[in-house]
This record gives sequence, C-alpha cells and structure tokens, in this order.
Amino acid sequence: MATDTRTSISSSYILSLNGKEAGALKSVVGGGATADVVSLRTGSTTFARKNISGVKYDPVELQAGLSLSQEFYDWIAAMWAGKDKHTNGALIEMDARSRPVQEQQFFNALIMETTIPALDAAASKEAGYLGIKFQPEYTRNAKSTGESMGRPNAEKKKTFLLSNFRLELSGLNCSGIRKIDSFTVRQELHSVEVGNGRDHQVEPGNIEFPNLKISLAENTAQTWLDWHEDFVIKGKCDDAHEKSGALIFLAPNMSELFRINLKQVGIFRLMRDKLRSQHRKNPPVYGRTLLRTNGARLFSYQGDSQNTHTTANACLRRLNFNGLRPIDSQDPIDSGTHSIEFR
Repeated sequence: MATDTRTSISSSYILSLNGKEAGALKSVVGGGATADVVSLRTGSTTFARKNISGVKYDPVELQAGLSLSQEFYDWIAAMWAGKDKHTNGALIEMDARSRPVQEQQFFNALIMETTIPALDAAASKEAGYLGIKFQPEYTRNAKSTGESMGRPNAEKKKTFLLSNFRLELSGLNCSGIRKIDSFTVRQELHSVEVGNGRDHQVEPGNIEFPNLKISLAENTAQTWLDWHEDFVIKGKCDDAHEKSGALIFLAPNMSELFRINLKQVGIFRLMRDKLRSQHRKNPPVYGRTLLRTNGARLFSYQGDSQNTHTTANACLRRLNFNGLRPIDSQDPIDSGTHSIEFR
C-alpha cells in the first residue's frame, strides 16, 4: 500500500498581509458587514417603516501558530509597543486541493487583542496557538483566481506545545512553576466619522496589559513567600523591589521559539490551594499566583534560519514569571498548595 506523503495543514484559510502570503491559519471568524435597523413612524400610520442606518464591520478573530511570515509577528510586536499601523490584507479560503475558493479582503486594520494561551507543564503534546483579534475599517469580498497556492509554510512549520515553556524572574526560584493562565494584551480603538462616507476610520488608543496568574509547587515557593512578605505585608513595593524576567516559549527540542520579556513586576496576592491527596506523583502547587502589570515589556520572535529577533517595547508592568522546567517525579511531596497574584 502506498504511503500518503502529502503535508496537511490545520486550516483551510491563508492569511495575506500587504499583498504577501503570510501563512496558514488554525481558524478564522468575523469580518462581516452589518447595519443598524431604524424604525420610523409618520402621522397616524399603524405600521412602522424600517430602514438601515450606516454600516459596521465585525472584528476578525483568528488563531495562528508559529509558522507565519515575519511580517505577521512584527505586526503584533508593533501593537504591543504602541506603534500599531493600519494594515491591509486578505483571508483566503482554500479547498482540499489548495485552490482559492473565495477571498475576504480587509483594509486599514488595527489589532485589538493578542491572546497567549494557557500554559501547562502537564499538557503533554497539546499544540498551542496565538489568538489575534483585529478591527478593519472595511472589508470586501473578491473572486479568487482558482490557481493552486501550494501548501504554505510546510517546510518551515514550528510546533508550539503548551507544555514547553520557561519562566524567568530575577531572584525567584521558578523551577516549580506548573501553570500560567491565558492572558490577553488589549488595545483601545476609536472610530472616527469622516465626511459623508459610510465607512469609519479606526484609530489606535491606549494599550492595556493584564495581571498574570501562575501555579507552582509548594516545595519551590519559599522565595515567592519571602517576596510576598516584603512587597505586600511590609510595603516594600517601590521600583527597587519589583522584578524583571521573561516568559520563554520552547520548541519540542527545547530550543527557543519566541519570548515575552517582562519588567517592573510586583506581587499582590499569594494563596494556598486546597489540600490534596498525598498519593500524588508530583508535588502540590501554589495556584492563583497573580502578578500585576504596568511597564515596558518586550515581545521577541525568533526568526527561522537567520536566528534573528524582532523586538518591540510593550507594556506589561508589574508582571513576571521565572524559569519553568518539568518537575521531577521524585521530588518530595508537600502537604498543601498555594496561590499567588501579581500586579
């Protein structure tokens, strides 16, 4: 029996940015045009007359891996740095033979949200995807050429597993970190009416960086407890007592794929989880460890063969995590778990 050696892709959509193919997407939704319905009554008329007023375009939400073009990650980095620029592109739907079926073009888009998925050292080989939500000023549907575009980025495919990550935070023992909750960086957008046109301009606003929540093994939590004691209880919460570090995403061979550098991180809550059974292979964890955020941060994406980095300052103040590694099953088992929160 012959073996099928064709490379498969996880999505039937391809993203194009500024006229260049960026790569395959996991999922796509949104981008449609809608209008408000207005009811009008005149005189003693029993029935209302309905019209539509204006036109609005839904945001586009997509999921993407780490095999897209550098331009895609540059776009994210620019948004985190407060330097987002209007971007044109298209979402191209493909059939089973890699032929374009239809195309939705978008114009003057700005990123609204970037979502990092939840990370879990016990997630094994579960793949992870970045979530991106952007707002176009307007969209248009276009006919496809019907010509095959091939299998995009098959040779450059990078696998991002939810279990392959490392957190680094200055002065803290991060070897027992088990989980990091999903978090989203958001940008406010403002709609501006221009003349008598039906479409509105979209302009960027403020950037909001979230607090982060982590879970770590109790037998590695002493440095975190000491920091919480100083920072929260004793009130030593000035810049000198904040932390810096990085959240690093790793390939299956543990080489670095990309990182998020963190600065000015402060802790604001540390809680102990419920007691768990002693018959566990792994030590318990401190759950709900929260970090505050509000300062300059760095989004860095590892390039392909050239080993280059694209970086941009971002604002994740008072949020940090320090090196994550798999926990040895022979580590001693403690009696309880805690949770920590950072601002």
